[in-house]
Amino acid sequence: MNKWLLILVLAFGVHASFAADSIALHQMQLGNVFLSKDAVQIAVQTTGDHVTWTATDFFGVSTTGPTVAVGHNGQATLTLKLGRLGYFDLNVMALRKGNVVASAETTFAVVAPSNVAAMGDSPFGVQTHFAQGWNTDVLSLLARGGIAQIRDEQYWQNVEP
Repeated sequence: MNKWLLILVLAFGVHASFAADSIALHQMQLGNVFLSKDAVQIAVQTTGDHVTWTATDFFGVSTTGPTVAVGHNGQATLTLKLGRLGYFDLNVMALRKGNVVASAETTFAVVAPSNVAAMGDSPFGVQTHFAQGWNTDVLSLLARGGIAQIRDEQYWQNVEP
């Protein structure tokens, strides 16, 4: 704290508020669903100077990644090299001078590529609600997850005028 601010606090009882340490994780791939051939990357915004991560799969097997330096803009990109498919819990810790100052969690999945064009006769699919305003960007996520068949609603007033 600079000395003039300290004098104000002591002399006038002024309470200074300082920005709390923080960390935020951001998706770089819609839904955090990655194909096994993709680079698994998570964007980080933090007040720390370094970040580190641990990914734990559904069976409790953990992988801890290397410490990554944070840029002057407070941003870093984590590249998670896991070498396996699965659903993962990700814990990311922001460090300053080697001490943990903040942490954040998210989930992600790594799936095998699938050819949805060859699944035209698949009996499996999902129900969507695009007619209710869902963002159609999710279609690429469905294909990434191996979903070839979708069904959307038809409103009765449109079917039977």
